[in-house]
Amino acid sequence: MRFRADSDSEISKGFCWCLVWILDGAKPEEVLMVEREDLADVNVGLGMSLKAHSRTNTWHNVLFTMQTAAKDLL
Repeated sequence: MRFRADSDSEISKGFCWCLVWILDGAKPEEVLMVEREDLADVNVGLGMSLKAHSRTNTWHNVLFTMQTAAKDLL
């Protein structure tokens, strides 16, 4: 699988880049094996601010989109 991601926010863009870095080149089955909890150590949800919540949503949405693409390929 090959991935690209982008965001208006520089911080969210960095989080998206991390997901691309982790999953770009993975097999579809490997992408589908990733659970949100597997990525908890990256700490994208730190803080209780609205911005932090929005960034966490972006992170999860990008992961969901990557996994949807993997399912479609299979």
